[in-house]
Amino acid sequence: METIGFCIIKKDATTGKGIKDNMLDTFLGKVCAIQDRNEHDGGVLVLNPENSALGMFEAEDVERYFLCSTVGEYILPPNLSEFEKMMYVTKLSTRKGGYNHLLAKMIIMTSLNNGQYENNFLFQKQ
Repeated sequence: METIGFCIIKKDATTGKGIKDNMLDTFLGKVCAIQDRNEHDGGVLVLNPENSALGMFEAEDVERYFLCSTVGEYILPPNLSEFEKMMYVTKLSTRKGGYNHLLAKMIIMTSLNNGQYENNFLFQKQ
């Protein structure tokens, strides 16, 4: 499955479905990768941060989210064509300072705070 966004599941979420009781805590209050999203009611199918379990949550249990697309470790804006993705990955990989896991986490946290994909800080001149 492809990651289509990231979200934070509320710490007091009650609508988790398809999750073993001992795995629920691995989702609550954590940043999870969205694998699928119901456009009608906002429910999400998410992968926990340890990549060990999938769970479904209703919209009321999602604290924040943003949509994106991914290519390997690269987090990209949503709705890009395959050609645009290739060009964007090239732009990210050739930026001064490169691209790494820390930058990916910064994109995720900044985007969660803004409610939409945000990476303007990657290309600012210093």
